[in-house]
Amino acid sequence: MRTFTVHANASLPRAEDHVRLVKEGMARWAILSPLIWFLYHRMWWEGAAYFGLSILIALAGGALGVHENITVLLGLGLQLLAAMEANDLRRLALARKGYQTIAIIHGSDEEEAEARFFASWSHALPQASDNPVTSAVMDRTGSAIGGQSATYTKPKGPVWPKRSAKTEEPEQPPAPAGEVLGLFPKPPSLT
Repeated sequence: MRTFTVHANASLPRAEDHVRLVKEGMARWAILSPLIWFLYHRMWWEGAAYFGLSILIALAGGALGVHENITVLLGLGLQLLAAMEANDLRRLALARKGYQTIAIIHGSDEEEAEARFFASWSHALPQASDNPVTSAVMDRTGSAIGGQSATYTKPKGPVWPKRSAKTEEPEQPPAPAGEVLGLFPKPPSLT
């Protein structure tokens, strides 16, 4: 099972752009060419940074007289690093565009994870905010640690699995005092 984060922005004009799923872990296609992967996902700044670092490694290797094999290994290391961090960079790029992370979902592939998400989601998709989510660390209540305000809003009710009001279990009445100790009744010697 793969893990995907679900990002939403309902304020975009095209309905197919409202929800994006991003896989957790390394981007396999980015191993072959991170620059093409960045440009395909419209991550212009990340693509420019990767291209600039690649050129810098090539020029620095030639200017410093470093052996060609070491320059190639440095370039491959940069390529591997970009592939390992590509999906995290994609999450940050979506946050810059106003998307909010609304769920984490599991599936064998992206289609199954998307089907599971839409089968379980009953809330309205969030609109873009004036202050989009950043990479700031947040606590479980949704407020940023360190005094900065965060735009994350905790959804009401469970996201997965979807539970209707009929299937929720009613609360058990409290046990009379003195009869139950945890899950077990009190031994007769203690009463």
